[in-house]
Amino acid sequence: METFVNVDPNTPELSFVMLNDLHDRPESIPHLLNLVPEQKKHFVFFNGDIFDHQADEKQLIDNMLLPCVNCFAKNTPFVYVRGNHETRGKFAREFPEYFMQVNYSAFSLGPVRFVILDTGEDKEDTHPVYAGIVNFDEYRLHQAAWLKNEIESKAFKKASFRIVLMHIPPRFSGEAHGPKHCTMLFDPLLNRGRVDLVLSGHTHRYKVHQPDLNANHYPLIIGGGPANGKRTITAIKVTKQELAVTMLDDAGREVGSYKASRK
Repeated sequence: METFVNVDPNTPELSFVMLNDLHDRPESIPHLLNLVPEQKKHFVFFNGDIFDHQADEKQLIDNMLLPCVNCFAKNTPFVYVRGNHETRGKFAREFPEYFMQVNYSAFSLGPVRFVILDTGEDKEDTHPVYAGIVNFDEYRLHQAAWLKNEIESKAFKKASFRIVLMHIPPRFSGEAHGPKHCTMLFDPLLNRGRVDLVLSGHTHRYKVHQPDLNANHYPLIIGGGPANGKRTITAIKVTKQELAVTMLDDAGREVGSYKASRK
C-alpha cells in the first residue's frame, strides 16, 4: 500500500506546478515534471485538455493515471481542471467516477485561496458536435453568479493571494463563442475581485500577459502545448508575502515569469 500526507492547510509556503494541453501524450507528464526536480511540489494542477476525445477507461488509465502514479502520484496529489476537450467523446460523462474535481470549486491552502472555473466548450451549444444536447452557456452563467459570491467571501478576501485556474483564458483566446462568453462573464469579476493570478491553457501558445489597468487587472499566464517545442510547465511558489511564477518550455528554458508582493 502506498500512502502520503496531504499539505498542512496552514502551511506558510506553497509550491505547485501546472501542466496543460497534453492531448493524449502521456510521455509529456514525466518529461515536463522532470524539468523541475529540485522544487518541492505540494501538488500538481492539470489545467485541461489532458485528453483529446474520451473513448474508454483504458485511455484514461494509460494516458494519464498510470503516468501520474509512476511519476509522482504515490507521494503527491493532483487537482484536475476540466478543459473543453474533456467534454467530448462517449466516455466524457464518466469523468466523475475517476476524478473528484471535474467542475468549479474554491478552497484555501496555506496563503492561497484557489478558485477553479469549469469553462466548458469553446463551441456553441448548437454546434453539430453537440446538436443542442449540452447547455454550457447556462452553466457558465451559473458559475458567474457563484463567482460573484465567492469574491465577496471572507475566505477569499482574507487570503494572502487569490489564484484562479480556468482552462479557457478570460482574455486573449480568440473569437470562438466559448472564449468570448468567458471574457464577458468572468473578466469583470476577476478584475473586481482583485485576483492575483490567473492560470490557463487552451490556446497552445504560451504567454505571460502582464496586468493592464485598461483590460485585465490581473496577470494572466497561458501555458503552451501539446507539440514538442511548444509544451510548457509552470512552477509557482507562494509565501504569505510573495508570489513567484516561472514557465519553462520542454527544453528546460525559461520562457516566462512573474513576481508580485502581497497587496
